[in-house]
Amino acid sequence: MKRFALLIALMILAACAVPKQEEPFFLSSGEKQLVATDQTTTDSYMTNQEEEIKRIALGTPFQITRENNILIITLSGADFFSESDYSPSPAVLETLKKIAAVLERYDKTHISIVGYAKSNKPAKDQRIPEKRAEAVAACLKQSAKIAPVRLWTEGHNSDAANNPQTDKNLLKNNYVDIILTPTFIR
Repeated sequence: MKRFALLIALMILAACAVPKQEEPFFLSSGEKQLVATDQTTTDSYMTNQEEEIKRIALGTPFQITRENNILIITLSGADFFSESDYSPSPAVLETLKKIAAVLERYDKTHISIVGYAKSNKPAKDQRIPEKRAEAVAACLKQSAKIAPVRLWTEGHNSDAANNPQTDKNLLKNNYVDIILTPTFIR
């Protein structure tokens, strides 16, 4: 429910964004040129960004979903974090660095990083997701020139009321979402 409320809030923020003069940006050499101008729609902008991220994440445990023009990159399970660890694994960090380069080029996107956790120790439940979200944000900031105003981090307790507290379900309830929201509407 919290995830749904967060998505609705982000959609409202995106809808309220004030259009401004878009500056052109270019993909790396050898790739087609994409220019964010008045003719570029939010849909095509987010579609191009989604395609690049999916190419990077191909063959990795990253899950990429799209709800309207909001992209959600989910890092979930033992491949990313152990139950009480704050830092992503080295393989995950490498993929995050590549994603950071894409996020640097698509500078008309707001990046919300939301950590979720549910453990057998409720006192840790708030600290773990916050630190995980901050660790992912730190990796993105160190890997690319991403303006701090574009990044937002938050931690939540997972709603695991319907899941018995088994190790398998604890891992399902421990994840980080990177939510990409366009900051211009056409």
